[in-house]
Amino acid sequence: LLEVPLYTDVNDMMMDDATMAAIAPAMPAPSQAVTQRTLPGGGLISGVPQSFADYIEHLQQTGIDVVFAIDATGSMVWVHKKVRERMQQLSGYVRNLVPLARFGIIAYRDYSDHEFVTSVSQPSFDILKATNFMAGIDAVGGGDIPEAVVEALRVAENKIAWRAGAQRVVIVIGDAPPHRREASEGATIAERMKTRGARISLLDSRVEANRAFLGRVTPTGSRADLNQQGAMPSFRRLAKLGGGTAATLADERQLMKTLALLIFDDRFHDELAPFLANLE
Repeated sequence: LLEVPLYTDVNDMMMDDATMAAIAPAMPAPSQAVTQRTLPGGGLISGVPQSFADYIEHLQQTGIDVVFAIDATGSMVWVHKKVRERMQQLSGYVRNLVPLARFGIIAYRDYSDHEFVTSVSQPSFDILKATNFMAGIDAVGGGDIPEAVVEALRVAENKIAWRAGAQRVVIVIGDAPPHRREASEGATIAERMKTRGARISLLDSRVEANRAFLGRVTPTGSRADLNQQGAMPSFRRLAKLGGGTAATLADERQLMKTLALLIFDDRFHDELAPFLANLE
């Protein structure tokens, strides 16, 4: 797969057939009936189970808006570095399949942070807007365990300029749970966003949940091996209510590939494999 040059003009987002053939494997032929429908003013809603070809065909017609909600506290330095380095490559791979893809960022910390609780880069066809935004956000602060995850979900629901009819994808990337006092509200937001056509997935980036990826030695003795437990329970609950997936990096071992799978829906893991084979 070749990386696609990206421009700010929406007209340049529509690739011709020859270009698409050069940058991606041939798509399977869609079935006669596309079994997707959209809510008025909302994102993609699954009607009945559909094929991968049907799913991609619909996204090519309506577009997809992807918002990464990224924990911007000090323990997330390695994630920020990787995202900054690979954001343009990731967007190129997504647009190989869905040219009308936009990307946005919600950076979140905690309520006590003196600089910001959340900071937003709205979804845009210009990937440089997202990468420049990330370059201007330092992963600093934190200290206590919970972070303002629910505030990031509030922003995703109420302040993001989603396109009507496009698939809406929110991917929360963090290594700390939401505050317990907000657990119920977070669950309500996730359910409500799902009914409006969004899909919320969460990536647990804790060292303990990603030892294979980070090359850390597994703890021994009486200490529990958290890698075997997968994503933290609060992330699993929000993903279930939001119609998405709670993931770690233990299986894919590559941050960008895991994010791509969450963007397109992990149930199409096998079908996506040829498109994502070279993504690191």
